[in-house]
Amino acid sequence: MKGEKIGDKLYKASQELGRNYRLIMREAMRRVPLRYNEDNVPVNIRWVREEAVKSYREYKEGRFVPFYTDELNLMKKD
Repeated sequence: MKGEKIGDKLYKASQELGRNYRLIMREAMRRVPLRYNEDNVPVNIRWVREEAVKSYREYKEGRFVPFYTDELNLMKKD
């Protein structure tokens, strides 16, 4: 859709994913940590949202593996 805003993409992703939306946002924030200005307002929220859209795309393609899932899998092997 031409001119679709990142917030719209994120909203669609959240509707499709349900609970997994939190997982994707957590991964996006791990990749791009939020930075705040002196008024305690996030200054790079757009980058985090863009990263969340990338994470969602990876999820849809089956390539999405969250960081902490790797750690859990390693612990199960021990």
